[in-house]
Amino acid sequence: MNKLYRLLSVAILLTLAAYALFALDTPAAYAVGGDITEDTTWELTSSPYIVTSNVVVKDGATLTIEPGVEVRFDDGVYLRMGYSTGSGQLVARGTITNPITFTSNTGTSPGLWGYIRFADNSVDATYDAYGNYTGGSILQHTVIEYAGEDSGNFGALQIYDSAPFVDQTTIRSNASRGVYISGGSPKLSDNIIINNTASGNKHGGGVLISRGSATLAHNNISGNSAGNCGGGVGISVPDTVTITHNTIIGNSAKYDGGGIYLHHTGDGAVTISDNIVVGNSTTSHQNGGGGVFADLYYFAQATLTRNVVAENSTVENAGGILIKSGSGSTNATVENNSLVRNTAKSSAAGHWVNAGGSFSSNTLVDNVADGGDPLQAVYVLGHPLFNDNNIYRNNGYALNNGNLEGSPDLDATDNWWGTADDAAIQTLIRDGNGNTYWGLVNYSPYRAVHNTAAPISPPINV
Repeated sequence: MNKLYRLLSVAILLTLAAYALFALDTPAAYAVGGDITEDTTWELTSSPYIVTSNVVVKDGATLTIEPGVEVRFDDGVYLRMGYSTGSGQLVARGTITNPITFTSNTGTSPGLWGYIRFADNSVDATYDAYGNYTGGSILQHTVIEYAGEDSGNFGALQIYDSAPFVDQTTIRSNASRGVYISGGSPKLSDNIIINNTASGNKHGGGVLISRGSATLAHNNISGNSAGNCGGGVGISVPDTVTITHNTIIGNSAKYDGGGIYLHHTGDGAVTISDNIVVGNSTTSHQNGGGGVFADLYYFAQATLTRNVVAENSTVENAGGILIKSGSGSTNATVENNSLVRNTAKSSAAGHWVNAGGSFSSNTLVDNVADGGDPLQAVYVLGHPLFNDNNIYRNNGYALNNGNLEGSPDLDATDNWWGTADDAAIQTLIRDGNGNTYWGLVNYSPYRAVHNTAAPISPPINV
């Protein structure tokens, strides 16, 4: 009996010791809130931090967050850098194995807490001559999730007239667009921006650039949606913007620009290059542009080059790229792009309205128009140069000239139409040849073989 008593006592002591060790290994949550007016560090040893009221970093203070820290926000509260009383700086640098997480304290649904905002007097990031980060505000190896409880539905991450560095950060499952940029020159690189929603009459499900000179490079922007235009990326009235080497897949918009939407009325240059724009869509009737929609005015300039625009769809025009202009002086350059297997009611690959510029050295293959009259791969109204393209294996007309009789001939020379037979080429072009209502297309000389300077064509049935 004494032996049994001793064994039971030892078991109880071991159990109590185990609970004590567990309690030591499980840190208590640390509540934070209010203004930060002096340099502050949120340390891993005190994680998780529970944000119970709005946090504003100001008066020249810096908030540093250590790798592995989890910041949990109560409903509706936010983190802001910069205020009227002085600048604020956030240095949140996690690692691949120990990211910093900004999340909800009350659940795992989108829209539970507010946002992270860099105001106009937050401290901008700085870089050396090689573009490497050297100081200033940074979000690196962080996660932002379940945010978007914001009456303006602006974004989970908001950047106002400032320039933080946002790098290798995952912005996901927010009840607003992932990133909102209004002015400044921020740099966003190597981020994952996924499953965010700009609801209502909002543009830019993944990212919206409403002003400024932002750079988006090497990001994965996927599965986002917009209640208006720009399922993946929306760009509205920008200065100089660069969108390059991004993967923009599976986004949707109600109206225009399932992948990328550009509304440009300024005199700055927008460059969209080397992106993969695949499987995006628009779902309601307006203009279209399942992959890319660019609405250009006055002296706006846009360059789309070396992009893969494939398997996008729209219920309207241009499953691939739609260029529209309110002014014939617009300079739009569309060169060396692959437009492949896009679908639309009409103008399956491209749709060009009232714009100048050039459409050259592109490859347009296996695009399908499935309901327009007439069926066509490309529709042109205006007088861009249409040269050196490979355009074949599309259904309906390869090119439809929408300019009226008496207008200058459309220059469509030096293209490969999938055949070197002149009579066969004529059947692929809809113009005033046989119908005097329309203007003429000058298609000769034409190529007898594929233009190898344009992107290669995909294999058949793959």
